[in-house]
Amino acid sequence: MRRNQLCRGALQVILSSLLMALVLGACSAPVKRLTGFAKVHDNAKIMFGLSDFDRSLEYATELAKADPPTEFTERGQVISVILMSGLARGYKELAEGYRDGIEKLKNPSERPAYSRRRYDYYQYSKTRALQLAELSTRYLQGQEGYEVKDFAVELPYPEIEPSVSNQELDRVLEGMHLEDPEHTIAELKAIRMCMRRSLAGALGVEEDNVRAALESGSARISNVAFDLFLARQLVEITGTFGPKGLRENRTRLAVCDRADAVVEKALAILKANPDEDLEKVAADIQKDIETARKTSS
Repeated sequence: MRRNQLCRGALQVILSSLLMALVLGACSAPVKRLTGFAKVHDNAKIMFGLSDFDRSLEYATELAKADPPTEFTERGQVISVILMSGLARGYKELAEGYRDGIEKLKNPSERPAYSRRRYDYYQYSKTRALQLAELSTRYLQGQEGYEVKDFAVELPYPEIEPSVSNQELDRVLEGMHLEDPEHTIAELKAIRMCMRRSLAGALGVEEDNVRAALESGSARISNVAFDLFLARQLVEITGTFGPKGLRENRTRLAVCDRADAVVEKALAILKANPDEDLEKVAADIQKDIETARKTSS
C-alpha cells in the first residue's frame, strides 16, 4: 500500500506540473512569426551565420531586387554587396592559385585537373562579379539626394570561424599533389577568409575586429564609406577579366565604368559634406580605376 501511495503521489506531481505548464503557456504572449520580406531577411542572416553564403545570397538578392522597393530593399543590397564581393574575390583567389600552381606541378599528369579547376573558379568569380556590377547600378538608382546617412549591416558573425591561413591553397601554389577532400578544404577556406575580408572592408575595421563589430547584430556604416567600399570591390575583381585571367577586356572596362560611377556618387555627397579622409580614399580608388583601364587596353 505504501508503494501505491508513493506512485499516486508522484503521478499527481507530474500532472500538476503539466497543468501548470499548460496554464503558463496559455497566458504567455504568442511568438509572432515572420512573414514576407521580413522572413526572407531573417533567412539571409541565418544562412550567413551558417556560412552557407550561396543560399544567403539568394535571399539577399530577392530583397535587393524587390520591385517596387520595400523597407528591406536597402538592407538586402548591403548584404548582397558583401556576399557578392566575398564570393567573387574568393573564387578569383582560387583561380589564381591553380593558374600559378600549374607552372610548378610536380606531376604533369595533374595539369588537366588543375586547368579545369582554374577555369571553373574564374567562371564562378565572373558570375559574382557581374552580379555585383549589375547590383551597383540598381543600388545607385535608389540612392537619391546627397545627404550622409547610415546603413545597417545586419549580419551575424559566421559560426564557422574562418581560418587565418590556407595551407591547402599554399600547396596548390607549389604544384603539390592534393587529395580531393583537400581541394575542397582549400575552396572552403578561401571563400570563408575572403568573406571575413569583405565584412571587414564594409565595416571599416580590421579583420580581427569583425566579430566585435557585429556583436550587437546591427553595425552601422555611412553611405559614403559604403559607396567607396563597393567601388573598391569592383576595381579589385576586374583582375578576373584581365590578361592573366579570362582576357575579357570589354567586360573589364564595363566593370571599371561601374566602379567610376559609384565613386562619382560618393564624391557628390562629399562635395556637400566634406571629409578629407574619405576624399583621399576616393582619389586613390580613381587612380586604381585608371590603372585597371590601362591594363585592359
